[in-house]
Amino acid sequence: MCFNSSLHRLINRFLFGILIIRNKKLIGKIAKPFFENLLPEKYKREVGTTFKHFYRNFEKIQRKKVLVNLLLTLLAWSLIFVQYWFLSLALGLNLVAIAMVTPILLLVQLIPIPVSGIGTRKAAAVLLLGIFGVVPELAIAFP
Repeated sequence: MCFNSSLHRLINRFLFGILIIRNKKLIGKIAKPFFENLLPEKYKREVGTTFKHFYRNFEKIQRKKVLVNLLLTLLAWSLIFVQYWFLSLALGLNLVAIAMVTPILLLVQLIPIPVSGIGTRKAAAVLLLGIFGVVPELAIAFP
C-alpha cells in the first residue's frame, strides 16, 4: 500500500509539473522576479531568447508521438522488471532486494570509468546484494 501511494504521488507531481510547464503565462509570472532581480544583466537577453525558443518548440511537440514513446518506454521497463523477476526466481534471490538494488546498479553502470560499466556494475552488485545475504557467486550472475 505504501508503494502504491508513493507511486501515485510521484505520478501526480509529474503530471502537475507538466501542466505548469505548458502554461507559459504562469511560468512567466513565477520566473519574472528571479529574472529581474537575480539574473545578471549580461545573461538576461540570452535567457529571454532561450525561454522564447523553448516555448516555441514546446508547442510543436506532437502529442501522439510523445504518447507512443511513453508507452514503448513503459513496455521496455516492464520487460526489464519481468527479466529480473525470472532471474530472482531462478537464482532464489529475494525480489525485494532485487527491486531495491537494480536502480542503483543501473546508475553505477553509467559511471564512465570502464567501457559500459563492466567492472563497476559487478562490484556494486556483489556489495549491494551482499547486504541482503546474497553470495558473491549469485551476485555476479545478476545482469
